[in-house]
Amino acid sequence: MRLTHAKKYIIAYIKQKQYIERSFSFMIECSSNIFQVPNDMKKNTTKDTILKSALKVFIAKGFAGASISQIAKTAEINQSLIYHHFQSKEDLWVCVKKYCIDGATKDFRPVRHDTLENFVHDLVEVRFSVYAKPNMRMLVHWQALEPNTSQFYAPSIMPHPLFDIPEHIRALQVSKLVRSDQDYQVLSGVVFGLASYAFFDFANSYNLSKNQRDSHKKLICDILIQSLKPQDKSNGIK
Repeated sequence: MRLTHAKKYIIAYIKQKQYIERSFSFMIECSSNIFQVPNDMKKNTTKDTILKSALKVFIAKGFAGASISQIAKTAEINQSLIYHHFQSKEDLWVCVKKYCIDGATKDFRPVRHDTLENFVHDLVEVRFSVYAKPNMRMLVHWQALEPNTSQFYAPSIMPHPLFDIPEHIRALQVSKLVRSDQDYQVLSGVVFGLASYAFFDFANSYNLSKNQRDSHKKLICDILIQSLKPQDKSNGIK
């Protein structure tokens, strides 16, 4: 008889505790609306937590190996909250990549177009700054293993000088600062390759000393300037 009463007491206690917890959550939600806690502040705090946790999981497991449930567990949040901020795992990957890029380039000025030399210098500098970060290199290496990499690019990151090189080249061709005898997309491929190769495959530029890296950057800039500048037709070069 006493055991039955004890069970009833425990059940009643659990139900009361659950009711109090639900009521407390409802009160917090209402108070947030009443006192108008800035949504951006709450959203950014939660979003930053998700982005940092997603970065850890993506670096450890890659895109295919990572799951939203793992990211939620790492962030110590409910899985549904991730979908409140991000549409899909692809969207989260793109945002993590942008998060890394923005963090590495927040102090950079816009790429200059006044001279070819300034354009090349600024572009190489910003790419070296981003790809010198181990996290960014790991993301790109994992990304290269995916069969369809187009899913990892989005309008949100395309305007960045790291990714809109074709538009820069086309504008410089119009200004006659870049050779026009080659298609701008072909020239963009050359820029992409030279400005990024240092941090991938077997180049190991990121293990060089600062002086060696500066010399490396200067050589890349010199090669790009010579390759991009308008050709002197008087010397028979087209």
